[in-house]
Amino acid sequence: VNLKLKTEHYEFTLRDSAGLNEQHYRVRREIAHTPVTAEYRHVIRSSRLAENWIRLNHKQSLFENLSLRTAYEYRFRQSRNDIFRFRPQFTYKLGNAFVSAEPHFQYDMETGETEYKQTQLKTGYKFKVAKNFEIKPVYNYWVKDSSKNVTFFAIDFKYSL
Repeated sequence: VNLKLKTEHYEFTLRDSAGLNEQHYRVRREIAHTPVTAEYRHVIRSSRLAENWIRLNHKQSLFENLSLRTAYEYRFRQSRNDIFRFRPQFTYKLGNAFVSAEPHFQYDMETGETEYKQTQLKTGYKFKVAKNFEIKPVYNYWVKDSSKNVTFFAIDFKYSL
């Protein structure tokens, strides 16, 4: 479940992922008059120590219904090596329905290794419940390898001030 509160320039998110047994707390800031956002995320997982992520996103329209959001992310991790991730996300929208694919490539800051990590596939639909409230159910399929693929259902609740 994602609970989001959006103001003119900020978005605050609380995510509780019961199936993954983790919580995320995120603050995102839109950079005025640009397609860029900056965000900070604190992640708590029961299986390891907390992580802090810093990310810059750049979103652009490629065609009428196809967009590309490019994310550059640095993860400070207490229980593992810090990493830098490059995450291009291609999203196709048809009305309020969407499908996206987001491969993750990462660079390990300690070992210098570069690798493909996973691809997140998502499909969902945005319901505009009121002028400032929307609900977005999303089906997620994360392709890692045949023994570690992850499937789950998520739902976003977003309120804009």
